[in-house]
Amino acid sequence: MSAVLRAAGIALIALVALLVLKNLSNGVAVLLRVGATVLIFGAVVFELSRGIAEIRDISFGIVGENSFVASALGVMLKALGISLVARVCSDICRDCGEGGLASGVETVAGVVIFSLSLPVLKEILGFASELLSRGG
Repeated sequence: MSAVLRAAGIALIALVALLVLKNLSNGVAVLLRVGATVLIFGAVVFELSRGIAEIRDISFGIVGENSFVASALGVMLKALGISLVARVCSDICRDCGEGGLASGVETVAGVVIFSLSLPVLKEILGFASELLSRGG
């Protein structure tokens, strides 16, 4: 909850400053937008680090019992990190008026997350094939 309040506070302060500076200088407004986005991203990373530590503890506890669950959790954490970095980068690109760059970053992130998840999909299909061959 505190991370949401911190991010909302940063966004509102930046919004008020942007409204005040909008008529003065476009360059300062862009720098303010980028700075606010980086601060918000920092707040997200700080909050996320606590959650990642908990998931890592759960993952290490599961490794002995089920390595598939541990590898799936690892893929989920990597995908979350990739999506957060791509989102912040694409937001900054859009704020600077570069929608094409933003779309490119989002596309690359989607492809990387897809390729990252292929080993998990392979294991799931292997489990399904094994179950089907036992049932028949």
